[in-house]
Amino acid sequence: IKLPDGMEMVMPGDHIDMNVELITPIAMDEGLRFAILTLMR
Repeated sequence: IKLPDGMEMVMPGDHIDMNVELITPIAMDEGLRFAILTLMR
């Protein structure tokens, strides 16, 4: 995930543009909402 310059963190409710490189392809439509979840191991 690459956040905009000068931004280190994003909080719930923030609206930003970011670039994300996925490990595997997924089907998405433009404008579709999604969530990024992380697994704590």
